[in-house]
Amino acid sequence: TTLHISRQSSTHYKITYRITMKHTESILTALRTEVIHLASNIHGITPYGHSELEAAIDKVLPRWLVRHEPENEPSFKQLIPYCVIRKRDKFLTYARAKGSGEERLLGNRSVGFGGHVDEDEEVEDTTNSGLIGYAAARELEEEIGLQDKDVLKAFAAGVINNDKDEVGKVHLGILIQFEVADSWEPTQLEAGVADLKWQTIDELFETSESYEVWSQMIISHTERMLVSKR
Repeated sequence: TTLHISRQSSTHYKITYRITMKHTESILTALRTEVIHLASNIHGITPYGHSELEAAIDKVLPRWLVRHEPENEPSFKQLIPYCVIRKRDKFLTYARAKGSGEERLLGNRSVGFGGHVDEDEEVEDTTNSGLIGYAAARELEEEIGLQDKDVLKAFAAGVINNDKDEVGKVHLGILIQFEVADSWEPTQLEAGVADLKWQTIDELFETSESYEVWSQMIISHTERMLVSKR
C-alpha cells in the first residue's frame, strides 16, 4: 500500500493512496509529555505549516497501545487525523450516529472526519506523519467515498487540543484540510456518519452549539480568519 503527498504549491499538498482493508487493535499514541508542546494553545487550535507540522510529529516517539487502553489514561494522547472537507465556501458536516466509534460524542454534529491510526496500516512511509496521512485517506474512502481524483488540495494545518473534558484529555487532533472538486458529492458508506450536509461558515457559526468541541474550535477559528480578511 502506498501513500504519496505531492506538493501543489509552497504550502499545499495532494494526497494519493491505495487502500488495503486490514485493521488491528493497536493504535498510535504518544506520551502526553512528548506531544503537549505541539499544542501551544492548550485549549484550541495551534496553526502550523504543512512541512513544519510533519517535522514536529515525526520527532515524537510512537507508542502502540491496545485500543481500549488509552481511553481513560490521560498520560497518553491518541493521535487522530481530523479532516475538514471544503468545497468553495461550504464545509461538509455530519451527525455522529451509532457506529461512529467514540460513543461519548454520539448525537453531536461534526466537521471533522477521521479516526484512529492502526498499527498495521500498510504504507511505505512509516513515519508518524506518513501513517497519519494514510489513515486519513483510508477513513475518507471508507466513510464517504472520497478518492484522490476528487481532491484538489490536501494539507496539514494545525493541532487541535482540548483538556477540558474526558474525551479531549486523551486525544490530540491533527487538522488536515481537503479542498474537493465541484463535481464531487459524498456517499454515506458507514452508519456512524449520518445526515451529510454542505454548510457555509455563517450557517456553521449559527448552529455551532450542536457541534462537538473540536468542531466548535474549527468553526470559531475559521470564522475569525475570514473576518480578519474582510
